[in-house]
Amino acid sequence: MIFFSILMFATLGFLHPESRGAFITLILVSFIFFSMVSGYISSRFFKMFGSDNFILNALLTTILYPSFAFSIFFIINLFLWHENSSAAVPFKTIVTVLLLWLCCSSFLVIIGAFIGVKRSKIKHPCKINVVPLCPPTLPWYYKSKYLCFISGLFPFMYVHANN
Repeated sequence: MIFFSILMFATLGFLHPESRGAFITLILVSFIFFSMVSGYISSRFFKMFGSDNFILNALLTTILYPSFAFSIFFIINLFLWHENSSAAVPFKTIVTVLLLWLCCSSFLVIIGAFIGVKRSKIKHPCKINVVPLCPPTLPWYYKSKYLCFISGLFPFMYVHANN
C-alpha cells in the first residue's frame, strides 16, 4: 500500500528529481500514516484466528518489522560512519527517525488495533474440513533423489542436443 501511494505521488508530479530528500521523506511519512492501517489489519486477522490478547499483537506489530529494518539500517550506517562516507546519515537524523517511530507510529498502531478489535470477526470464505485428508502417494519419479538427478542432467542434455 505504501508502494502504491508513493508511486501515485511520483506519477502525479509531487516528487521532483531536484529535491533529493523528498522521496525518503515521503517513504517515512507514508510508513507512519499507514501504521494505523497495519494495526487495524493485524488485529482483525489476530481476532479471526481466535486470539484475545490484542495488546500483545499491537506491540509485536509495532516492534518486530520496524526494529528489524532499523537495525539493518543502523548497522549499514555504522560501516558508512567508519569509512567517513558522505552517504552516512547523521546521528541527529537517526534519533529523529527513532522518535517518530516510537512516538507517532507505535501510537497509531495501537489506535488501529483498538479500532480493529471493536469490529466483528472476519468470516472464513469457505467451510473448513475437520477431517484431515491424507496426501496421495507419489510415483517413483517424484521422489527428491530422482528429481535432483534428472534436473542435473537437463543442462547437459541441452548442450549435447545443440551440438
